[in-house]
Amino acid sequence: MTRWLSTVVAIAVGASAMSCNTPVCGDGTKQVQNKDGSVQCVAVDAQPATIPCDTEHGAVIIGGICTSQRTCDPASTTEVNGVCVGTGGSADAPPPCPPPSAGTFCVNGLIRDILDNGIHKARIHVAWYDPLDFLSGGAAKAELDTDTGGYVFRDQSPTGTGLIAIAVGDADRGNVTFVTAGSGAQNVQAGKSYRVDGYAIPRSLVNMWNSQSGTDWVASGGYLARYFSDMKPPETNLAATETSPVMGVQLTQMGTVKTPPNAFYFTTDLSTLSMTATSTGAAGAAIFKAVAINTYSGMGGNISWETQQGGTAAGVIFVSRFHPN
Repeated sequence: MTRWLSTVVAIAVGASAMSCNTPVCGDGTKQVQNKDGSVQCVAVDAQPATIPCDTEHGAVIIGGICTSQRTCDPASTTEVNGVCVGTGGSADAPPPCPPPSAGTFCVNGLIRDILDNGIHKARIHVAWYDPLDFLSGGAAKAELDTDTGGYVFRDQSPTGTGLIAIAVGDADRGNVTFVTAGSGAQNVQAGKSYRVDGYAIPRSLVNMWNSQSGTDWVASGGYLARYFSDMKPPETNLAATETSPVMGVQLTQMGTVKTPPNAFYFTTDLSTLSMTATSTGAAGAAIFKAVAINTYSGMGGNISWETQQGGTAAGVIFVSRFHPN
């Protein structure tokens, strides 16, 4: 009788202990019994289709859990299926670009107030275009509204020319609150990420330019050239962080200097245009009634300037920033 009771108790205790320690295994794992009779969860050999995981962008499944191989910045991103996805950006950075899918690129940037270069935190519309579509009034490739000061367009197909234009302004391009401002990048290729900062240009500011120069810059469109002695940035990082505008520079189109009445030069800042100046003042900037896409540069300021492609159309102020070549 004593032996029978001891056996029953041993079995009951063993079963109870196993029940308390038996793990609940999630997707991507399986139960394995050890030699001592205990059970543990281990990763399965193959990735189960039930686990959402963006492995194309570098995520991996470890122990049945989809995990990013990068460290996500908690201030501006969250991890979704193993990929860091932007939540609006931090105070001095745009929402980040995840690695582009095959055959695509990513572009992000900050929106800056044109007068003080501060980050524009009020609601504004951002879109990206093939420049030929942008200047002819064609449709945007992608668009969004933002009030965080930054934007990102993920997994976009490159244009045939390798050029892209970022447009910032009113959602309907009506030029009532903001005049549509363009910025661009060249040599955009699949598989890469690009930063292109854009500008918020209030209609009230452009009205001031109109009265100072006798030109309706909304009706004609304007090519706004800004000259800085700061080092030329890489093509993939066109962040508007320059601090050193250059005086005494003349805007050139196809090597020809442009002066009034077709081009006007700013004096102390971007709120003041001169009717007679023939080179940049302290603001280091000029505005020109450009037509379509052309080649632009600068002359003067004791600097050999880089050359860029650009252009504008009615209702658009296209902003280009030039640096030493």
